[in-house]
Amino acid sequence: MSNWQNAVKIARAHTGRSAVIAFNGGYHGRTMMTLGLTGKVVPYKAGFGPFPAEIFHAPFPIDVHGITPDQSLTALENRFKFDVEPSRVAAIIIEPVQGEGGFYVAPFDFLQQLRALCDEHGILLVAAVGSVFFGWDSHSRAFVITWAISVSIGPMRYIPIWIHSVH
Repeated sequence: MSNWQNAVKIARAHTGRSAVIAFNGGYHGRTMMTLGLTGKVVPYKAGFGPFPAEIFHAPFPIDVHGITPDQSLTALENRFKFDVEPSRVAAIIIEPVQGEGGFYVAPFDFLQQLRALCDEHGILLVAAVGSVFFGWDSHSRAFVITWAISVSIGPMRYIPIWIHSVH
């Protein structure tokens, strides 16, 4: 079972609510629950449904694709108006750095506004990235970047990111 699936179980048990919202473009795994959370049909979800109920998606803010943070937040508010009332949402799940189909970083002010939206409605914010990247900077120095998995219930002050230069 994946960490994402456990996060949904914990959020549902903690809040007594059933719905979850994830973001388009996110990848969460290959179980039926995590495929339902995944916001990309091809190559992951095509031909594998039906997926668990009570999973909704919102657009991830990617400026180069014409989706601003304000548009993403407006889409979330519209989910609350047209698809699911916020009192039924256990968690909003986000990868602050999406790695499928490009690397897209959610703006920090967007994450702060998302945290405030969750606080307003008693929704848990689950933010996680389970990736490790190796690379070289412009000075040919090697580096390692890791993201820790976190479940955020209180006010989010930062996203845990560790960067280590390898000399």
